[in-house]
Amino acid sequence: MGAISAQPLPNSVCLETPQLSSKSAPRSECPSSRQRQLSSSDNYAYRGQSHSIPSYRHPLQPPKASVPVRHFTGEGKNLEELWQQFFADPSQWWDYRFDKTNVSHPDFKHKHTKEALWIDKRSNPDWVQAELTTLEVGVVQQSTFSWNTAIKQHVRIGHDEKAIHILKQMQEEGLVPDNFTFLWILRACASSGTLEEGRHVHSMVSQQGWESDVFVGSSLVDMYAKCGSIEDAYEAFNKIAIHNSVSWTSLITGYVKCGQAKKGLELYRQMHLEMVKPDSVTYGAVLNACANCLALEDGRLVHAQIIESRCKLDDFVGSCLLDMYVKCGSIEEAWNAFNSMHTRNVVCWTTMIAGYVKCGFGEKALELYHKMQWQCINPDTVTFLAALHACASIAALEEGRCIHSKIIESGRESHSLIENCLVDMYIKCGSIHEAWKVFRNIRKHNVACWTTMIIGYVKHGLGEKALELYKQMLVEQIQPDSGTFLYVLHACASAAALEEGRHIHAHIIHSGCELDTSIEACIVDMYIKCGSMEEASEVFNKIVQPDVVCWTAMILGFVRCGQGQKALQLYRQMLLERVEPDSVTFVAVLTACASISALQEGRRIHVQIIQSGCIMNDFVGSCLVEMYVKCGSIEDAGRVFNNLGSRNVVCWTVMIMGFAKCGFGDTAVQLYHQMQMEKVEPDAVTFVAILNACACISALEEGRCIHAQMLRSGTEHDNFVLGCLIDMYAKSGSIADACRVFNNMKSRDEVAYNAMIGAFSMHGQGKEATRLFEQMCQECLKVNNITFVSVLTACSHACLVAEGLYYFESMNAVYDISATMEHYACFVDLLGRAGQLNEAEIMIERMPYVSIPVWRTLLGACRIYGNVKMGERIAEQLLDMEPENASGYVLLSNIYAAAAGQWDRRDTAQRSSLERILCPSK
Repeated sequence: MGAISAQPLPNSVCLETPQLSSKSAPRSECPSSRQRQLSSSDNYAYRGQSHSIPSYRHPLQPPKASVPVRHFTGEGKNLEELWQQFFADPSQWWDYRFDKTNVSHPDFKHKHTKEALWIDKRSNPDWVQAELTTLEVGVVQQSTFSWNTAIKQHVRIGHDEKAIHILKQMQEEGLVPDNFTFLWILRACASSGTLEEGRHVHSMVSQQGWESDVFVGSSLVDMYAKCGSIEDAYEAFNKIAIHNSVSWTSLITGYVKCGQAKKGLELYRQMHLEMVKPDSVTYGAVLNACANCLALEDGRLVHAQIIESRCKLDDFVGSCLLDMYVKCGSIEEAWNAFNSMHTRNVVCWTTMIAGYVKCGFGEKALELYHKMQWQCINPDTVTFLAALHACASIAALEEGRCIHSKIIESGRESHSLIENCLVDMYIKCGSIHEAWKVFRNIRKHNVACWTTMIIGYVKHGLGEKALELYKQMLVEQIQPDSGTFLYVLHACASAAALEEGRHIHAHIIHSGCELDTSIEACIVDMYIKCGSMEEASEVFNKIVQPDVVCWTAMILGFVRCGQGQKALQLYRQMLLERVEPDSVTFVAVLTACASISALQEGRRIHVQIIQSGCIMNDFVGSCLVEMYVKCGSIEDAGRVFNNLGSRNVVCWTVMIMGFAKCGFGDTAVQLYHQMQMEKVEPDAVTFVAILNACACISALEEGRCIHAQMLRSGTEHDNFVLGCLIDMYAKSGSIADACRVFNNMKSRDEVAYNAMIGAFSMHGQGKEATRLFEQMCQECLKVNNITFVSVLTACSHACLVAEGLYYFESMNAVYDISATMEHYACFVDLLGRAGQLNEAEIMIERMPYVSIPVWRTLLGACRIYGNVKMGERIAEQLLDMEPENASGYVLLSNIYAAAAGQWDRRDTAQRSSLERILCPSK
């Protein structure tokens, strides 16, 4: 015998497969009392309540002082004889050294006699420790209990595949799994989602007759449910001999997780009929079912049953109850349940915070977030996410920054969900710069993070920046998902980046991303907004079954391109294919009718809107009013307007604009006053409409009152509105007020300058108009067609021929603006007023197109200067161009009247004019 030294076997046996000797005897053992009867805590192991199972202790871990040490040996044998028997044939003993949970448990136990030995017993012979050091590894065999312990430890730490592998090795060693083995192996299959392996274990369970056992059977139900085979779960449930709350709860939970919440509720009712008392886990599962199918009444009934059963409303059941009320939209009942809870953990607080965010009460959510911390409950990751969503929902930037600081203090800033949520919060709070700073500091960007940042740039109108980020994402080899593609297509549309859009379209096809209807509609919309209707049509025609979104996108595309008739044809085709239009479709086709003044088509669509029930939609109603207004039927517009259930500011504005356009300025002003009486606040477009109405009837005092209202409403900084105000003052005869508005503007753009130049032109102040034009050019503002119409009109009214000629010639040469009919008419009028009739005639003959109004302008100039010969020639030319129009003869008769001694010729012209009117065929 050598020196004695305690040297235990490698402790890896607990987590690795035991290395057993080839000399081992066949395995058969009498289960211990621990194996024959599982405690209730072990029976719940499959439900994830691992805290109820005794914890593992390493063999070298010192025993607790409170545990008394009691060593027993076999009767009639002394200790030395037992050790001699042990070393004579170690294969007849079980080895418990590596799964002892108590120091009083033996290290070795005989398989048949149940005699026990302890290594650390003081009365052991001196030679025992030396013999143990020479003992071959695996000679002393591990029991089923030892194998089960190893399996359990692997499952607890998430090594499910290793646990399943140990089961196979255990069978190879000839050991038969027991019910405890099956409980843990089924739990491993459930957590890893290995359905086929679970079915294999099920067959072993059936062979050994454990299928009807309530605990093993419940584990089978749980495994099948978590692996997505609810049919097998139901079949396993039916094979259980006696159903208790555990088996019922397993099946109910399975149906809820598989998306069949209503079936889960039916099973709960059946469980009640069979008089099985639910426990807290059951209530949690049923409340989740109510939440998933929005069954508020059922949820209230379950809540009442919880109170009636006197089941403790613990954190788990309480959080499920709160979640149910929140998801069912009853935030008040959730709050009442929250207040009735005796203890509230972080999950309950977080559920309420998230509930208030979901219901649109961001401020209340943040208030609850602060109250939670006042009660010394530290937020977790989910709490921070809910609080950040609350900040984003109400654009609370400062509050978001404070929460960001708190996240950094807690050390959670590197969590991927937190990072994405921070980026999203800063974007929705309008701070794209801070969103970029957070994004830039993220160590590992996932596709969700990239997409969030791209969405931020798109929503802030920075389409080009979004496309740059998309390219960088590809460089870093991050594969975009459908959400990424959706928003980069939006970026291409907003930036009119056609070539980039084509590349992204090709990338979508080659990536294998499923082309759902939203992406297809977005591709169509991108091509439309980039001005390529041909490619949009090509994509649209390849869609097998385009939905209403795709149809509407194409209709809107034709409307934007000015092809209203084509849009209506597509709408008719959509109806033939039995695709039901929605409110956006109706808006698109009504806009198409308005663009081409298709009144009868608009009336037919009006009938379809009434039949569909969309007439109650404010947006559709305002578009319907606008369609009738633009088609010239103010009576129909008024009838629709009066029949609308609720009239928003858009409807009122459209009606005011319609009356102003049709020349009923007084009615428009009355309608504006009625709108104010109904407490509808005007917006910038409303002010534009009413100012135009005041300009039509020269209502200076009314215009000044509206100006005062603008100052009170804060719209006085809108340059387009101020341009209309200048125009109103000018048309109402107060050029001084117009100048005052212009001079008080903080920043002047092209609209303001054009309005003021037009005002000077209207009042014959040509010099002031040209001076303002030069000032506009010095400020590097872009001039356009309207600017030159106003300048040329001002030169005409002030007879500034040289200036007018200079501006007309420089329009194309300097500013690259092609002259339109309005520009030619202004310049001809300028030459005519200056008496340069021959030059005006030459100018008309050089025009790129024939314009009857321009010829009439020159004919009027002939009357002023009494040029009979030119007047006769122009009148005959007008007669050739418009045989049915006798206005040329009327102007010619006026020329004869103005010329001395030409009264007979005037009478002849008047007779010819009369004959044209009475006998147009001659």
